[in-house]
Amino acid sequence: MGGGTKTVRLKGDAAAADREVGQTYREDLEKFRDMVMPLVNNQLGSLNDNSMVKQAVADNAKRGELQTGATKRNVARYGMGMTTAQRNSMSKRQKMHSSATNAGSINNARLAQSDRNANVAMSLAGQGSSYRGQALNEMVSAVSQESGRMVGNAQSASQARGANLGSAMSMASMAMSV
Repeated sequence: MGGGTKTVRLKGDAAAADREVGQTYREDLEKFRDMVMPLVNNQLGSLNDNSMVKQAVADNAKRGELQTGATKRNVARYGMGMTTAQRNSMSKRQKMHSSATNAGSINNARLAQSDRNANVAMSLAGQGSSYRGQALNEMVSAVSQESGRMVGNAQSASQARGANLGSAMSMASMAMSV
């Protein structure tokens, strides 16, 4: 005798319940694909995002233009005339200040972008682990339900055999007493 897998055929309510559970799982999978996967794919696509750094570079260029314009307006407003040496010195200080500010803001943007990308990656890993855990729980539940059905079917079959055997014994006893 081989130790193969035994197929249990479901009848009546058990088969209907099995179909209903299967349909529920299929609907859950469809909702997951329609609602969750686009969000996950969007997050995956943004893992190599560097928009914060690009924005910092653009902001720095704009900030430099605004600072130069403000300085020129202040000089004109107060009627100050500057010598060539003063203008060169002021231009040099503005460039040094602008360079330091630019480097600082770009570095801060890179750090913020790196933190954001790491948080997205950790979030995705956590979601994946959560989905896997939920799937395993559902599988355990389905196996448990199937096992319960199989035990119930075996008990019913055993009770039916016992009842049939009891009836046969009763008939045999009556036949012997006649």
